[in-house]
Amino acid sequence: APERSGTGVHVDPLVTSAWLALFSGYKRWAFFPPDTDPQVIGGPSENSPAVESIRFFSEIYPKLLREGWGGAKKDEENRGKSKYMLEIYQKPGEIVYVPPNWWHVVLNLDDTASIT
Repeated sequence: APERSGTGVHVDPLVTSAWLALFSGYKRWAFFPPDTDPQVIGGPSENSPAVESIRFFSEIYPKLLREGWGGAKKDEENRGKSKYMLEIYQKPGEIVYVPPNWWHVVLNLDDTASIT
């Protein structure tokens, strides 16, 4: 896949899980638990699609960090939903597991070759 491409914030369909093996290049991932409000993290809504991965990491990700995301916390402003975000930098030879119903976004930092 080309550098700066990726997938916007989404949940894999049909309660599936996935394993992604990376052969070349580097990928940047962010994961959010199933109870995360998709609108807060740039996910799809009835009126708009999910934001592109490059926009997520350049605009939404810094905002989430400023708001205290990145650890296991509960917060009333987020209606009691989880504010946990897991970030992964995937290198060639590594395999990433995507749990069912977890929101995630992926950005290809280089040209990549992978298989899911």
